[in-house]
Amino acid sequence: MQLLLRQKPEWRGERVVWLQELKADARVRYLSAEAARAGAYQGARYATILGVVPNLLAGTGGAEELGRADEQLVEHLRKFSPQIRRRSRHLEQGLYLLDASGLGQAFKGYKRWAKELVGSLRKLGWDTRLSVGFTPFATEMATYHLSAERPIRLFQSRRQEEARTLETSLTAFSLSPEQISRLRKFKVLTLGDFLLLDPEEVKRRFGGDLLEFYQKASEAIFAAFPPLPEPEPTIAQFGFGHPVDDLTVLLHGIRKLLGGLLPLLLEREEAVAELRVQFVTEEGSDLHQILRPTYPTADVDWLMTLVKLRLEKHFQRYPLKWGCRVERLVEEVSGEADPEKQGDLFTDWALDSDGTGDEMLAPRDKEAGLWALSQVRAEFGEGTLVRAELLDHHLPDRDHLWRVEKESLDWLSAWHKKGKREPVETPLQDARVRRILYQPVGLSRREDWNESYGPYSVSGGWWGESFVREYSFCQKEEQTAWLYEDLHNGRIRVQGWLQ
Repeated sequence: MQLLLRQKPEWRGERVVWLQELKADARVRYLSAEAARAGAYQGARYATILGVVPNLLAGTGGAEELGRADEQLVEHLRKFSPQIRRRSRHLEQGLYLLDASGLGQAFKGYKRWAKELVGSLRKLGWDTRLSVGFTPFATEMATYHLSAERPIRLFQSRRQEEARTLETSLTAFSLSPEQISRLRKFKVLTLGDFLLLDPEEVKRRFGGDLLEFYQKASEAIFAAFPPLPEPEPTIAQFGFGHPVDDLTVLLHGIRKLLGGLLPLLLEREEAVAELRVQFVTEEGSDLHQILRPTYPTADVDWLMTLVKLRLEKHFQRYPLKWGCRVERLVEEVSGEADPEKQGDLFTDWALDSDGTGDEMLAPRDKEAGLWALSQVRAEFGEGTLVRAELLDHHLPDRDHLWRVEKESLDWLSAWHKKGKREPVETPLQDARVRRILYQPVGLSRREDWNESYGPYSVSGGWWGESFVREYSFCQKEEQTAWLYEDLHNGRIRVQGWLQ
C-alpha cells in the first residue's frame, strides 16, 4: 500500500485498496484507513466493495517494483542488524524479522535502537511499525496494535508479550471474510477468544481450515514460552551453639524459622498446609515430625500451639537425654491456597518490616482499609465501589451484574456472606421433585392431567441445539407430574414426578 501511495502521491488521504491484479473480481488484499472507515474490508471482491463504497481507488504493484523496494529496505536494515529475515514470502506485506541480540549495548538500549531505526525509515518516506519482543509470532502480532502516533512497542517479559498477542483481532490474520463472520456469531473476536475454544468444537463447527489455523497459532504462542520456574523451596535450618535439651528453646527456634518462611508463602498467596521439622541430634541421627493443620493457615500462634502439643507428646516418650540432644533444626513448609481467604479484599496479615529492615508479619487494620475506600468513593463518585453479583443466566454476558456498594466490614472479609434475607415461609407440604427423568417419557393423553401451575417458558440454544419448551405442574388424582410441551414439534413429555 505504501509503495502504491509513493507512486501516486495524489491518492494520499483517499479511499484506496490494493488488489492482487486489476480485475473486477479480484479480492482486496490491503486497504487504506480511509477505505476501512468507509466500509471496505480485506478479502472482499473489488466489484462488491465498489457498490458499497463510492469513490474507491484501486491499484496494484508489479513484481519488479516490489523487488526493488524490498532490496532497498533490506540494504538499509543491515545498518541496524546483521541478520534479517523476510517474515512472509509475499513481499507486499513488508514484514521483516531482525535479530537484535546484543545491539542494545551498541545503541545504549533497545529503546534508542528502535527509535533510530524507525526514524531513519521515516526519513526515506516509509511509515514503519516496530515491535521488540522475544518470539517471532508474538512480535509480529504486536505490530498490528501499533499506530502512526505510537509506532514502537518494547516488551519487558514474555508473559507481557503473550498477553498482548492474545488481544490481536482475528482480522489481522489471513482468514476469509466468511470465516471471520462465522466466528463473530459466537462472539469470537480475538486470538485469545479463539484459542479458548476446544479443538474438537473448532473442527466440528468451523471445519478443517480453521482447525489448522488453531493448531498453528497454539504452537506458535505457547510452544515458545518456557514452563514457569519451580517455586523457591520453602526450607530453612538453624544450628544451636551447643546441644539443646530444653523444649522451650526448641519451640523458640521453630517459631523463628517459621517466621522467615511464611513471607515466602504469602508472596504466592498461600498458607501453611504442611509443616515438617527435622531434629538433628548430637549423635547424627534424624528425627522427623510432620504436622498438617485442618486447613491451610498463616496464623503463627495457632501453628505453634499445634507444634507444642505434638512435641510435648513426642519428647515424653523420647526424652532429650544425653546423646539425643538436638544440635540443628531443619524446617520445611508446604503451601496451598487458603480457603478462608478466597474472595477477601483485604487479608488479615500483611508483610511489614521491623526496625532492622527484616520482613515480618503484621496484622492488617481493616478499619484503615474502609477509610481508604471511603476516600476513593468521595473523590470519584458514589458508583466507584461495585462488586459482581452472579445471575442465573445461560448467556455469558448476562451471568452477572455490577452492584454499587458502600464499604463495610461484612464484604471486606466475607464476600460470600450476603445481607439479611426475609425468612422463607415453610411450605405446608413437601413439594420437592422426587424423581427427574433424564430421558423424558412421551405422554399419550394430555387430557387426563389437570394443569395446576404453569406454563413456564424455557428456551435456549446459544451454543447447542435450539429449543423452546413450556413446563407445567399437572395433577391426576393424587399424582403430580412435571410436564413440558416442545413447541418445535408439539410433543408433550414427562420430565419428572413430585411427592
